[in-house]
Amino acid sequence: MNSRFAPIAVCMVPILLASVARADLPVFRLAALPEADLDPAASWSAAQTEGAVSYRAALPGRLARFRVPAWWDAQSLRPPEGTIYVLEVTYKDTVDTPVIFTTYGAAALYFDQGEAHRFGGAADGRWKTASIPVAWDCLARVVNTVNPAEDHAAQTAFGVKAATNLPIASVRVRLSTPADEARFNEETRAWVVAVQAGKRSPGPAAPKARQFLAGKQLPPVVAFAWPPLALLLPNAQPKDEQVGAPIRLRMCRNEFETGSFGVYANGTNLTKVDYAVSELKTDAGVALKAEIVRRTAEYALIPRKKTLHLMPQRFWPAYPADVPEGQSQWFCFDVRTRRGESQPGVYKGMVTVTSAAGKAELPVEIEVLPIDLLTMDEAGLCLGGCTQGVVPAHDVAFQVDYNQNAVNLWFASCKPKMALRDGGLALDFTYMDDWLVRARQHGMTKVVYFLGGDPYGFPYTMSLPRELYGLLHPGSDSSKEFAKAQSASPDTMLAEVRPLYEDFIRQLYVHAGQAGWPELIVTPFDEPAKWVQKQRQNAKEGMLGSGPWIKTYFKDACVAIRAAAPKARIYGSIHHLNRSGQQDGMVFLEDVDVFCTNAIHEDPAVGDKVRAAGKTFWQYGGGPAPDSAAFQYGFFFAAFDSRGGLCWAYNWGPGFDLSDGESWVYAWQTPYTTIPAPYFIGVREGLDARRLVETCRRTLAGNAAATKVVDDVLQEVRNSRAAGGRDTVNDFWAAVDDVHKLDVWRNRLLDLLAQKK
Repeated sequence: MNSRFAPIAVCMVPILLASVARADLPVFRLAALPEADLDPAASWSAAQTEGAVSYRAALPGRLARFRVPAWWDAQSLRPPEGTIYVLEVTYKDTVDTPVIFTTYGAAALYFDQGEAHRFGGAADGRWKTASIPVAWDCLARVVNTVNPAEDHAAQTAFGVKAATNLPIASVRVRLSTPADEARFNEETRAWVVAVQAGKRSPGPAAPKARQFLAGKQLPPVVAFAWPPLALLLPNAQPKDEQVGAPIRLRMCRNEFETGSFGVYANGTNLTKVDYAVSELKTDAGVALKAEIVRRTAEYALIPRKKTLHLMPQRFWPAYPADVPEGQSQWFCFDVRTRRGESQPGVYKGMVTVTSAAGKAELPVEIEVLPIDLLTMDEAGLCLGGCTQGVVPAHDVAFQVDYNQNAVNLWFASCKPKMALRDGGLALDFTYMDDWLVRARQHGMTKVVYFLGGDPYGFPYTMSLPRELYGLLHPGSDSSKEFAKAQSASPDTMLAEVRPLYEDFIRQLYVHAGQAGWPELIVTPFDEPAKWVQKQRQNAKEGMLGSGPWIKTYFKDACVAIRAAAPKARIYGSIHHLNRSGQQDGMVFLEDVDVFCTNAIHEDPAVGDKVRAAGKTFWQYGGGPAPDSAAFQYGFFFAAFDSRGGLCWAYNWGPGFDLSDGESWVYAWQTPYTTIPAPYFIGVREGLDARRLVETCRRTLAGNAAATKVVDDVLQEVRNSRAAGGRDTVNDFWAAVDDVHKLDVWRNRLLDLLAQKK
């Protein structure tokens, strides 16, 4: 079913905010909202008055939602692309923990509301105004064309989740100003510190001022060069040879490189530490044409083996940071060159660090080579992270810039609205169209769509069949009834579900082609090679878990997909190849078109076997360390000529505070930009190396001596995997035995191409 809204026209340049008049923007008064727009009404108090202020109180314990008229063009699902608003929420601060405010943007789990910001927490009983920036792609109309009772296309919606009754008087909409971004960033870091404060262990007493460089006493502000793929911990102290050392980068055109350094607080607390990068010029005075984005690392608590550690978690747009005595702070800057603009040469400049206690300088030297790297698309490569739901559209553009030109979506949290009509499926693709068409226009080339999850939870994790069963048997217990029915006959899909499953696939592919989505590659569920593992059963939920039925069920679902969409490519995440001697994952080679594995160590020749069968070979991985990411997604995957891959996982976590439980997140979205983790820097660097290998292969084709250099490098890569990383369920990331080899291999290939030029 098509959207009621006009086709999407993506504007690659943000619109001018002044194009929306301030007078046109509304104020929503909570006391005046009709009860029908409170969702659910039981989560809100009746309208009340305190002095001259009328309000409703959001009641504690759940998300209190409310719908308001959408204030933008009635023909548009969203506001104009590039617009950023600020919602000024007038509230009484009655809470001792920050309040979560959400917006309906169809850019989160289930195309629903997503967290926009947190505010309050002083519990001082005062009326205040919170300013909450919201981007155009986190606002949408509430649309459901297949269920009229849930269709509120004239409205958008907000939500509030508070620990106690929270009185709210109004929400005023205005346009964002430059000051709003800095304030939002600062407030976000502040609430993270606040909620983690009780979990932080007191640090050791600060050491006395150190002497470096053969006993020479250094000033309070000590700047030192630091490798961008090594985590700079707050208790780290620089080595003598790093102090004052130049930051050196060697890069191609059409590439990002990261300059990285630390600042050590020597003998005193440093406040408001900031830095600037001077203009970069050749000795002849020619300036480098390149973009430079300055960043500052935020340190936050991250669980590691059930223990919380203070780690560099996010690289925000640069902000002044305080550095306690005897500790270090990490800073970095991205340099981006472009084809046709950035000219080859050696460019020099200076990083100047400033604080109230003094300043320091580090030389910068950037060599731009006469080499144009192939893009991911030109090289025939793709990589995507696994997302919960979808992410804001402006994040897609950031991902593509960072070499992630694919995405992995999961039906459980990203699906069309569905209903039964005359024995068949009625599907509303409004939100999927909006996101996927924009994603393609921003550079996403492929979508791997998981129709089910981890088979350890079989059959409950068979997401699409479970949803279809619920349409046939509506009711609050439909999921339990499905689990019981499927468990009684686990080897194949339930007969009553199969026709709807095929109907869904058929409509999905027809619509994807007509709407202009990226290539859609479906898979029945994740990691089917778990069929050989010892059964994991959750009797409480009535789940069978893993077992031999996983194999037959996956194969049966593949048959259904082929029947419905013969030209569709089917994907398989294969985490065992033949560990048990029963061809654990290889049995699925006949069923899938894209064979993706994290078990290359079980059979280094598996890629050749996949290609010989006429199929596409990919690899996947994950992990927390940026140097591991750079090795894994770069030279290691290149050594086996995998053409694509997956990363577990892009945003699998609760947001900015990851201190509770295990999370897998390496990018966070704000209304203004994307905040990368150090790991994302590693992913990007690895894929740049992957692009370099492909550029060598294409540029040097037919040159036997040069081709041998590339082959020799990749053979060294195969032999350089570190120990560990062979547990393909819990520890499946590849690491290099010596991180310095990454630069050695890269420089060898850069020299090879530079000589060609």
